[in-house]
Amino acid sequence: MPRPSFVGRTSFPRPPTPYERYMADEGVPIHRGLVGVADARELPRGPWRRLNARGAFVELEGLGNIQGLWLLEVAPGSETVPERHLFEEVYIVLAGRGQTEVWSDDGASDVVEWGPWSVFTVPLNAWHRLAAAAGEPAIILVGSNAPIALGLYGSREFIFGCEYPFSDRFQPNGEFYRVTQLREHPMNGRALNSDTFIRDVTTVEVPIDGQRGEGHRHFELEMDGNVYQGFVAEYSPGRYSMAHAHESGAILTCVQGAGYTLSWPKSAGVRPWESGHGDLVRKTVYRAGGFVSAAPGGAEWFHAHFPVSAKPFRVVTMSGGYTRRVTGQPGDIVSENQDMKLGGDSIAYEDEDPMIRSLFREELAKQHVEFAMPASVYEAETSAPVSGESLAERE
Repeated sequence: MPRPSFVGRTSFPRPPTPYERYMADEGVPIHRGLVGVADARELPRGPWRRLNARGAFVELEGLGNIQGLWLLEVAPGSETVPERHLFEEVYIVLAGRGQTEVWSDDGASDVVEWGPWSVFTVPLNAWHRLAAAAGEPAIILVGSNAPIALGLYGSREFIFGCEYPFSDRFQPNGEFYRVTQLREHPMNGRALNSDTFIRDVTTVEVPIDGQRGEGHRHFELEMDGNVYQGFVAEYSPGRYSMAHAHESGAILTCVQGAGYTLSWPKSAGVRPWESGHGDLVRKTVYRAGGFVSAAPGGAEWFHAHFPVSAKPFRVVTMSGGYTRRVTGQPGDIVSENQDMKLGGDSIAYEDEDPMIRSLFREELAKQHVEFAMPASVYEAETSAPVSGESLAERE
């Protein structure tokens, strides 16, 4: 039978997005096709003349033009060119010391000093510049929703030249950089940190949470009410997360310890080795200063995180917040971290592939770290989901 006629082409080269054109025009290296990086400080960087700095963009698998990620290197004793823009940024200091100055045309201003493992943001569309102290360069990892903003408006002149002050974010006669107390998240009841500055994310309090596994610690991170959000999580030595699935976009940056992430497609099954698909499991190793795309294959992939160091394994995750896909209607019940047997996307320990535990034991033995998972977590009666008790009750 003859094929029906049609107009146009059925295959063609994908054009670059506005964010991809922006990256190319900035003239710094672009690292593509990566699931993770063992240590971002080892990535090649080049002159970033517009900012009077050095840098590189990183396009991890699964980011899907939703999150931007780049390295910024400021030479000792120098400072970046001031800029403002209509996208949010979260900074993680990987090395060096310095300060960030922020100000607006309507008179608001503030300054903060930072060092290794500081985490901070800047006010939306406020002027800002970073200055490195003498002695060593400052190397900073920056996560952002720049791809969303550039894709939405297209015009860089508008993105970098808009004068709207967003005074609800940054007010004259008020401090922007502040440290507050952890509180309970009004939506999910987990711990919430809304600081605009964390001096040392390796020492800040991270309360017990348990939703990702035995001994798991966690707080939500919503700096300055940013739309661009994330969280900080920690696993104690010898313990690991339950495998789980969610949409792509989350970037896990290790700030303490070392570990690896396993990921595999759901088509390989809950137990990929037992089903004969162990060859589809991908392993990404990283340490303090490294990062990984938590879900490179999207919601149709499982992944799990494994600490292998004698120190607690702590990560800062930039997840995108409300710039990610939202499903359902307002008021619908959202299920997070629930057991698959209850309709969620988490694999309970007793249901996981035995090879996961075996490989973890092998990796721990190489580092002379003891396996610390209690036997009880592998028994079916312990797999009930985290209940709705308050943060205070859990502690």
